[in-house]
Amino acid sequence: MSGDWISDEARDALWFSAKLRFELTRECSDKREYEDRVYLFQCSNPEAASTRAVEIGKQQEHQYKTEAGEHLKWRFVQVLRVMMTFLDTPLDQGIEVYSENPAPFAD
Repeated sequence: MSGDWISDEARDALWFSAKLRFELTRECSDKREYEDRVYLFQCSNPEAASTRAVEIGKQQEHQYKTEAGEHLKWRFVQVLRVMMTFLDTPLDQGIEVYSENPAPFAD
């Protein structure tokens, strides 16, 4: 497969993965739930990767009302880890590749 459709900038940027933690709050409960997600993205250098991970986390914040009328809100909490990742196939920027609900932790 030819790489001619990939821009030089995209080809030269480094790939990173970031594990981000999100908090789910429900209007009818004081219980907090957490979800860890892994996203893939490109940056020109490792120093910029942490900043980009925070940007992705903030972009993923959202709230909505369920069919039952309950208000849910996903809030970005923190970047848990950023790692350089080696890929040989281009992917969409900021793609979520994994998520899990970690055990609750004390504040």
